[in-house]
Amino acid sequence: MLVRMGADSLDELGARHLGSTPEAALSRAGNPRRIERSFAVKPTRRLQELDSLRGVASLTVVWHHWIWIFREAAVPWYILPFVSGREAVILFFVISGFVLSLGSPVTSPAQYVAFALRRIGRIYLPFVAAVALSGVCCMLFIGRSLPLADWYYSSWHEPVTLAIILRELTLSPTVTLNPAFWSLSYEIVISLLFPSFWWLMRRGAWSVAALVGCKLLEVWVWKHGFGSTYVAALPYYLTFFMLGVALARGRHLLLRRVEHMPRAILWSALAVSLAAYLNYILLHLQARKTDVLTAIGAAGLIILCQSPRIRIGLRSRVAQFFGRVSYSLYLVHGVVLLALLDIFFGRLPKWGMGALYGVVSVALSYLFCLAIEEPAHKLGKRWARQTR
Repeated sequence: MLVRMGADSLDELGARHLGSTPEAALSRAGNPRRIERSFAVKPTRRLQELDSLRGVASLTVVWHHWIWIFREAAVPWYILPFVSGREAVILFFVISGFVLSLGSPVTSPAQYVAFALRRIGRIYLPFVAAVALSGVCCMLFIGRSLPLADWYYSSWHEPVTLAIILRELTLSPTVTLNPAFWSLSYEIVISLLFPSFWWLMRRGAWSVAALVGCKLLEVWVWKHGFGSTYVAALPYYLTFFMLGVALARGRHLLLRRVEHMPRAILWSALAVSLAAYLNYILLHLQARKTDVLTAIGAAGLIILCQSPRIRIGLRSRVAQFFGRVSYSLYLVHGVVLLALLDIFFGRLPKWGMGALYGVVSVALSYLFCLAIEEPAHKLGKRWARQTR
């Protein structure tokens, strides 16, 4: 799928040294330019820790929607980190920019077509299937009048029409079929434009300039009265995506620093990153003014969790399972939530509905992953190969 250039992964850099770690191989690679070339392409293995991290974040989105759909929800502070849905979305953007930057650079129209087809298969086709599922369930379980949060009434409370379906499929940020779809209107558009961002940020100085430029564009848009529009939100979320790109460009140096950190400092860095990621929750802030500190914390988690010296369960089979189904879980949990509320609200206790919501969401996401997401991903790869 990608042209191989030199060492493709951390594993290959260390393959000739028995018993070495991928990070230790970085310090043996010598010339920093050689290291940069070695990391310019996609690794031969998936970064399982990042998949697992995305899976954990997806679970927090699932329970975020469950907790906050109840109008009078009073959530203890120690529960809030486990329902940090907004933080998870920021993490998704940073991870996406990071992971896409590990691929081969797109330098020709033919390569861009192949790249776009892979992204369509990976993200958009499962999204289309989720729109269809949401539309069918909306017709079957049109929302009841229930004492729930206001945002409950933004989904499944008007008949499904062709206009609504087309609005969802064309990635409108105004969603009515599934409360989780809003972020995909940015994710899909930004990922398709990714090659231009990669080109802008191909060198360290350019990375900083591009990030600053994107932030200035965001400020200009807000200053000129476009603050509540898609035009304003796109550069806002683009900043986090580009942070992931910049992180990937400097990851060889960061991983080498992590390798040589004393254990106490390493774990302290993890704690600081997690605190920055959850700053809004930990500081009990009443209004969220910016997600910048959350994004910085997410960047720290992305780098640190790749160290084999940090064992927090991300390499376990359970974590890898949720990493595998994370996108499917994100797509289908809203359908499960709205359908179960329509059927069981007032008939089952809250804890019973919550347990059923968790089990059904995971089960449906696994089936969706097997039947839709993974076949669509393979189809996108096949389309890309046919463009050669």
